Amino acid sequence: MRVVLPIVVVLIGIVLVIMGHGRYTSVFANRDSLYSAVGVGCWLIAACLWMLNWMMQMNVDDAGDRKKEDDARAYFVSHGYWPGEGPAE
Repeated sequence: MRVVLPIVVVLIGIVLVIMGHGRYTSVFANRDSLYSAVGVGCWLIAACLWMLNWMMQMNVDDAGDRKKEDDARAYFVSHGYWPGEGPAE
């Protein structure tokens, strides 16, 4: 869904721009201008969807890193050294 939805919206935008012959004078001037404007709007929506998905993925990855760090700190508190380092001599 994260990949397919933006691609589908871009393809819809391409079809609309082709239907509008790539012409734009004013949104309400004629039907071709409206199709072209909505097609470009679809491209912008697809870009926003992709960026939102990217930010959500960054958030999910960051949450996993926090959990690892919290576990390492808990290990340090209970054992007196960081995991993987061994006890100090």
